[in-house]
Amino acid sequence: MRKRFQEKEIQPWNKGKKLSLEHKQKCRDNASRYWLDKKRPEMTGELHPNWKKDEDRSQKNLCKSIRQGSKYRRWRKEILKQCGYFCRICESTDLLEVDHYPARFKDLLERYNIKKYSEAIKCDNLWKLNIARVLCRPCHIKTDTYSNRLKQR
Repeated sequence: MRKRFQEKEIQPWNKGKKLSLEHKQKCRDNASRYWLDKKRPEMTGELHPNWKKDEDRSQKNLCKSIRQGSKYRRWRKEILKQCGYFCRICESTDLLEVDHYPARFKDLLERYNIKKYSEAIKCDNLWKLNIARVLCRPCHIKTDTYSNRLKQR
């Protein structure tokens, strides 16, 4: 928008004009009332389709904190070294990821009832080298253990 004005050498009508404090306050009041007057007030909180339970949030944060931890990084490096930095399916060396296989990472946390980061660090079954494989991103996306996808049975 600004570029068009500059090309045509036209000044916008409100350039240099200052809004009064009273006008700014009216704008704020109208903006907050706008959301209150919206239709479907029943679509708030737990009734909203995008609502996430506190359990889901904490599970997501737990997975993220474990994956950012030093023990996970060492475990991932060990898996990559063990597999020779090659994708198990297509033998590519680009965009390598470590896939928890045959069970997903989230399923392992549920199986061993891990609710805290300290519990995850102490759980030896989570850090075994035989529960993972190295895949490149395109191959990993095609698998049933990628993200929240489960194979239809």
